[in-house]
Amino acid sequence: MEKKFMVLIVFCMIISVVIYADDLQEIQRAANRGDAEAQSNLGICYITGDGVKQDYTQAVYWLRKAADQGYANSEYNLGLCYMNGYGVDQSWERAASFFKKAAEKGIVQAQRNLATLYMSGDGVPKDLKQAEYWYRKAADQGDPRAAMALQLYF
Repeated sequence: MEKKFMVLIVFCMIISVVIYADDLQEIQRAANRGDAEAQSNLGICYITGDGVKQDYTQAVYWLRKAADQGYANSEYNLGLCYMNGYGVDQSWERAASFFKKAAEKGIVQAQRNLATLYMSGDGVPKDLKQAEYWYRKAADQGDPRAAMALQLYF
């Protein structure tokens, strides 16, 4: 029950962008030119169905293109896709890998999610020192959930 609740909370916190219909064509053009931010935004549109028909396979396609360029938000969002099995086979290991890439670049949600995986041992070996480290990184950036986790568990 706790994992399902955490998955729901985490997916609702996806780093997103609001797209207006007249902006979508420009985003698509920029994504096709290789612009990582546009590719990430287009991937998010496909996750949320914002301006396009919801399509997780297309979402993963565009997020992966941006992540391959080191775009941290896409790395985080790909982690969410792997964690939830959206457009890919569910994989805690792949989720952890993408969260770690984004966490190392300062994405607070990725830091908190990676800490949670270290707490549970999903996708990574259970490691309370690593969990505390990543919760602290997120809390130091002002994340209230990470701060609460530190108070509860450490």
